[in-house]
Amino acid sequence: ATIVADKAILDELVPLQAWLERLSKVKNLSFETPGVARHKQNKVVIPVSFGNEAFEVYVPREQMIQIAEERTRATKELESVKGELERANAKLVNQTFLGKAPADVVQGVKDRKAALEKTIASLEDYLKSLE
Repeated sequence: ATIVADKAILDELVPLQAWLERLSKVKNLSFETPGVARHKQNKVVIPVSFGNEAFEVYVPREQMIQIAEERTRATKELESVKGELERANAKLVNQTFLGKAPADVVQGVKDRKAALEKTIASLEDYLKSLE
């Protein structure tokens, strides 16, 4: 399996490689940045959220189990994330919220919105890879 993420996230994940391999029962976990990534061919893309960040894990298709159940789970997650995005968008167009909320809170909602948009794109790619 390969984790594809920005360098800042990889800097946090690489030291955890042995633990991640034990947790995921994956041997030879590798790490790549998006521009370097050699992926997608015969692999399933699993989107992962990490705080306000999002990254992807590419797993060889033959290592995936129960694709139908995973498709159902990912579809539910996609709907949930879309709901969160709708709530974030509603806050960002609400003049009362924008007028009363501290600047750091508004920025936090904007950051969360960007992360949610990345997660939605990743989940949509993931669902396509399960077809």
